[in-house]
Amino acid sequence: IVNIYGTVEFGTMAHETALSNLIRHLATQNKRLFKSLFPEAGNIPTLCQYYPYLAYFEEVKLGDKAEIIGTGYGALMPLIRYRFKDLGGVIPYGVMTKKLADCGIDIKKEMKRYGIELRLIKELPFVYVYARSDFSVVFRGANIYPEEIHYALDDSHLADYLTGRFTMVRKEDKKLKQMLEINVELGKGVRADEKLAESIKTKIISHLCENNSEYNYLYGLEKEKVYPTIVFWPHEHPLYFARIGKQRWIKNAD
Repeated sequence: IVNIYGTVEFGTMAHETALSNLIRHLATQNKRLFKSLFPEAGNIPTLCQYYPYLAYFEEVKLGDKAEIIGTGYGALMPLIRYRFKDLGGVIPYGVMTKKLADCGIDIKKEMKRYGIELRLIKELPFVYVYARSDFSVVFRGANIYPEEIHYALDDSHLADYLTGRFTMVRKEDKKLKQMLEINVELGKGVRADEKLAESIKTKIISHLCENNSEYNYLYGLEKEKVYPTIVFWPHEHPLYFARIGKQRWIKNAD
């Protein structure tokens, strides 16, 4: 079994390798390395290697994030600097080994430790993906991405109360003031209270301020005006959490 990075337009573009999986594993255990390799990611990204003569990737800035664009033959016709709307980045092989070394990791020793044979390793560039750029809520000018909320809710202290499912909605009150509403699904038999709501709100604000520069800037200016509103829903409530198809992390306000 191997995980691939592909699109309808290009087909298979990159794939996981023993080396990329090892590096990803090391990054999950080393916060400094994770931040060096995946500076904008709030979750663990897909990390693959690719053949640049088949699909050539570049990363371009999108605000404080980076998007991946690609050039290649495509499924039906050549595509040049095609936008996938995927958030992520490109790391050349030499840059990758330097980042590992800067974090005190001898990748050759690690490969030997995990039983990866050197003859199987190809010095190919890396591409990583962690989210979609078109899956976001624009709140008072800041782009809020579902993975940022997901990462904040992925906390051991909340695991007994929440399922991890949520739906973000940007709404406006009667005075046309924008509100960021986070609809959260409770676990079976769980009853919410104000203490739980405050705990969730604090974790979301803390994570957004640390990982989203646009929100952090707004928070420095307006504080309470950019606090998210937490709304609890019973387990499998049909409005947001019916088990039909994929979970909708974002919903447009009616």
